[in-house]
Amino acid sequence: MDAKIKNEIIELGSRNFACAKCRKITGVIPFLCNFVCLAGHAIQSYNAFQAEITHSGYVCLTNPTSVPTLYHTVVHLACSAGHATNEAQAVSNSWSQLAGHNFKTWDDQTLYYYHYRDGAGFSGTPTTVGELLSTSNGNCVAWMELFRNALSVNGVTSDRIWIESPVSIGFLVKDWTDDGTPIYTNTPPYNWQLRLPTNAFTMVPAPTSSVYGDLTSLTNLPGQNSSPPSEKFFGNHRIARYDNVYYDPSYGVIFSSSNDFYSVAVYGCAHDEGDSTASNGIYRVKLADTNVCEITFTAY
Repeated sequence: MDAKIKNEIIELGSRNFACAKCRKITGVIPFLCNFVCLAGHAIQSYNAFQAEITHSGYVCLTNPTSVPTLYHTVVHLACSAGHATNEAQAVSNSWSQLAGHNFKTWDDQTLYYYHYRDGAGFSGTPTTVGELLSTSNGNCVAWMELFRNALSVNGVTSDRIWIESPVSIGFLVKDWTDDGTPIYTNTPPYNWQLRLPTNAFTMVPAPTSSVYGDLTSLTNLPGQNSSPPSEKFFGNHRIARYDNVYYDPSYGVIFSSSNDFYSVAVYGCAHDEGDSTASNGIYRVKLADTNVCEITFTAY
């Protein structure tokens, strides 16, 4: 087992805690546990137990049996902020650590979304929580599952959401700028050229000054500890949903709907008109029209 991952694995302890009436320890405090009084007393607030908790303990809302692996960072994300007494508070507490796109592990190690300094593209970026924690870099699937697993620690069920443009080959996440004069005039409104550095569907290695044909990639919309992420042109993107709110852990932002995502996050959508060469993938881009949403959200 990778040493970094081994350091992340923790154990689920038994439910042996003191309650507000007993005021004494009824067993050994485990690393992660939900409070259950062995004498049968009703459980009160988290604060009633603070005197009994050591630095090595985390408290969750319920027995987290559905979590694939109890990584320390996942549990820390679930339990370290605030004293949640219900699902909504647990979700809010976890999300507060991802909002702002500067998330770190339990031991203050930086995690990245498509780490631009490494020039990581689609093919070289991990897709699982374990790989995200062991390499410090991950794609949208890894970040989505990190958040969903943290919610599961507190017994909260969430949905996976698949985002795509059904009328285009892909969409560009903000922010970009154009050079003022589009190359194409015969396929309106797909007038702007997106020229990728190779024939593969990837933005890496980044070209000089981040110029991709008519369009230049900007740093205005950072991902988790990446400004900007090395990939911003997607065939699909993955986020999580809880209680009809859409959470995008990769960027640390939330959305109310697909229309909201399209308006806030999407710069444009691309068509493949057969312009690609042996050296470059070339696509024609339509700038986003906020009056017509070309993005769909699908639970899977």
